[in-house]
Amino acid sequence: DLGLGPLSEALSREDGKALRKAFVDRRPDVSGDRQGMRSDFNALLAVLRADPFDPAALDAAIQTIAARNADLLATGRDLVAERLKSMTADERTAFADRLEQALPRFGRKDRDEDDH
Repeated sequence: DLGLGPLSEALSREDGKALRKAFVDRRPDVSGDRQGMRSDFNALLAVLRADPFDPAALDAAIQTIAARNADLLATGRDLVAERLKSMTADERTAFADRLEQALPRFGRKDRDEDDH
């Protein structure tokens, strides 16, 4: 998943497969990214369990996670934009149709949300 919500969902199966390959080609150390994410969350867990609690350490841990996510998202965003720019008019129209169908699912309020 490229983390682009309805944009990712609107990709054809072929486009999704090609973009996953392009993502790995652009970021060959995907396992390193995953290990880094796990390390970031382990650091957050340590901060959350620390006594005394350090709010500044919490902010730093969350910022580290956000920065890594932003970097990965930027790669996905760039790849999707490149693919959309390379599409024919008919392919872009088909993508737009799939995107339009996907949008309502992303705008719905989760039923469980009302319970929290």
